[in-house]
Amino acid sequence: MAPTISALLEILQQHPEDPRVLYEVGGAYDTAGEEATAADLYERAMAAGLDASEP
Repeated sequence: MAPTISALLEILQQHPEDPRVLYEVGGAYDTAGEEATAADLYERAMAAGLDASEP
């Protein structure tokens, strides 16, 4: 997952408050087994307005 996380972190730098980007980065960390980091990103995504109805 390291290459994916690296690529997503670049996007996150460009869009640090985008809830969908935060969610996707969280998902990458979750898949990599880094649940604490993922949880933080998921919480930030929700606080930024993540719409639960989005696919």
